[in-house]
Amino acid sequence: MSTRWHFDNNAERAQNYRKLDTNIDHYKSKYDHPYKPKNDYQQKDYQVGVSMTYIDGSYFRTNNFTVDDITDALESGKRWIELQNGGRINLGYVIHYEPYKFFDHDDNR
Repeated sequence: MSTRWHFDNNAERAQNYRKLDTNIDHYKSKYDHPYKPKNDYQQKDYQVGVSMTYIDGSYFRTNNFTVDDITDALESGKRWIELQNGGRINLGYVIHYEPYKFFDHDDNR
């Protein structure tokens, strides 16, 4: 297998390409209009919960408690925490937890 490059064949075609546009005025509009979400509900109307990642890579998201609740449970030595609708979560298998926002999506908007 040859590792030689033949740049002479591409030199003729490279001259036909347009020069790089370095005029900043052509790109200003990109910076004048920062990203804004399409819907208003993306910035408000949310409830803070928690997202937990387990040892096997799966994750569980709930709005029953927050990151502070999990931190308090771990610092007090609790291994299990109770969910509001029944069930328990074993914190011994949780390797990562972070805040998660649950948005309220009403169809009447």
